[in-house]
Amino acid sequence: MLARLLAPMAHEQALEVLGHLPDEQSAIDAIDVRLEIFVPLHAVAEYRRCLDLSTEAAGLAEKLGERLRLGRALSQRCGILRVMGWNDEAIAPGHRALEIAAETGDTALAAVTNFYLGTAYAARGQFPEAVASYRAAMSPFEGELTPNNAASLHVDSTARAWLSWALIDLGQFDEALTLARRGFEIVRMRKSKMGEASTACMLAKVYLGLGAAHEAIEILEPALKDCRMYDVRDWLAPVSMCLGYAYGLAGRTAEGIAHLEEGAAHRERIKQWTNYPAQLATLADVYRVAGRQADAEATGRRAVALAVEQRRPPDEAIARHILGRVTFDEAILTKARDLAASLSMRPQVAHCHLDLARLCLNTGRNDEARDHVTVAASMYREMEMPIYLRQTKTVLEALKT
Repeated sequence: MLARLLAPMAHEQALEVLGHLPDEQSAIDAIDVRLEIFVPLHAVAEYRRCLDLSTEAAGLAEKLGERLRLGRALSQRCGILRVMGWNDEAIAPGHRALEIAAETGDTALAAVTNFYLGTAYAARGQFPEAVASYRAAMSPFEGELTPNNAASLHVDSTARAWLSWALIDLGQFDEALTLARRGFEIVRMRKSKMGEASTACMLAKVYLGLGAAHEAIEILEPALKDCRMYDVRDWLAPVSMCLGYAYGLAGRTAEGIAHLEEGAAHRERIKQWTNYPAQLATLADVYRVAGRQADAEATGRRAVALAVEQRRPPDEAIARHILGRVTFDEAILTKARDLAASLSMRPQVAHCHLDLARLCLNTGRNDEARDHVTVAASMYREMEMPIYLRQTKTVLEALKT
């Protein structure tokens, strides 16, 4: 942890010294220091400083005609804008960086920029573009892993993990699980604690998408310990909130709420907005299970409001679904289903049909309930989601009585 804290300090001191040197090489060195400090600052969630430094680096590189350095700065700007919730603004610098990568033949720049663009597209609900960008960031490597070749697969492992997240939103769980496991395997070989936390979180998201809470818990508990031990502030909240939701699904409601609340407070404090509305909605869902109806409804409404405000349609679909479940509101569930359908988020469509079936069953509209649960069951079967398929059987049994 001390090394992580000292690295940004050393870079900042170098910037101060270089600022007093007038020669061109010092100016180039000043760009490089700004580019190198990005990752350690990102790890400790100093997002605003990351943005400022990437902006400064881009300005200096453009002035000096340093095209490769300009490409790296623009790529970093794309990535950090997405982290800070400015998904629309992230696209243009990403495309400029890709143009420079093509112009210079820099495949490493192209890979990392495609990854950053993929994250921005996914947040905007542009899943075909996100999937294409993630695949473009991946290497064709499929052989046996060794410490030597794993060291060169940093972007590859990350792109695989994040692609798995996009694929679970689309209901493609088989490929998602393969990709997430491979990404996690590569990162563990590289012994990167920040990478392990992020890829563990993505692998757990696949399990959570399937409803497999216990498998997610096994992955997330050691990841959260690493986040705390190695001061990986950037992933502390996402991991904590995923673990909290997994605990909630496993019936460990009090522990689930504690982890979800801790993660939410940390996200608010560092202003980390990626996937936050959707994760906040999971807190609302666990409040519902705990019988805290007022908290569940207030949290669910805030999750929807944040998703709309931040222009995150996938998060909005998830948040509206949870709010509809919490409030037992047919109109909200229907809107959530239609939004999810427009984004091709098939698991969310199925979840909304299942909750609509439950609502119709409880209000004596058995024919409508049967229609909804039949659609849900068919979709779960196609996507190979057995845990949720069993839930449809409970509704169908109730319809027979």
